[in-house]
Amino acid sequence: MRSGLIKKKNISLMIIGFLLFSSSLMAQGEEENKRKWGKHIIKFNSTKLINFSFPGIEFGYEHRYGRLSSQFSVAYLVDITKDLKVISYNGCNFKFEEKFFFKKQPPNNITRFYLSTEISYNYVEIYQTRQFLPIEYKQLDEYEQEQYAYTGNFNSQRQAIIANLKFGFQIIIKKIILEPCWGGGIGFHNVIYYDKLNPNDILFDQSHPLSLNHVINKEGFQVLPNFNFSFKIGITF
Repeated sequence: MRSGLIKKKNISLMIIGFLLFSSSLMAQGEEENKRKWGKHIIKFNSTKLINFSFPGIEFGYEHRYGRLSSQFSVAYLVDITKDLKVISYNGCNFKFEEKFFFKKQPPNNITRFYLSTEISYNYVEIYQTRQFLPIEYKQLDEYEQEQYAYTGNFNSQRQAIIANLKFGFQIIIKKIILEPCWGGGIGFHNVIYYDKLNPNDILFDQSHPLSLNHVINKEGFQVLPNFNFSFKIGITF
């Protein structure tokens, strides 16, 4: 009888000890999780290098507070991959983004999903070689225009204010953050040509009217839809 009581007592002590040990581990885990995510993220936008409209080198800083976070990014616009086939391409880009996370602290502490709004300003100056057509031959058909077209260098200035609604998620590995994101919105673009051989001559562009290069480099002001994908890599602290 006595030995049975002792066994029950030992089992009770073991259960109490296990519960205390488990709660201690959970508390440490929660504290470790908070430290793991941190409130600050420094990130690099890898897909900006091959952006089709405004390529460049982009870094950003994000500050998290609860289920919200604010992010500011800056980029030096430059054609690193030489896909644009221009003589020079230089500019800057500034972005501000506000995120809303679906959960304050994810249960698995690995992935956090969010919606965000973003506004950006882009400015770039491009020096390039293209074909031009004297304005007096504008009414001719394309075959006849080719006979009068000439090649010349000129400068252009592109500015754009773009507003996006985005969806993305952050994955944490140790202190490393991986962040894919998709979005869409609207952009207000303005393109100015200058330093042409003859200011009145028009650009002789034989590309398709709906091609991206033709649309975004068209002289004048225009409102265009915007679609984007980005993959950022960062470190949290």
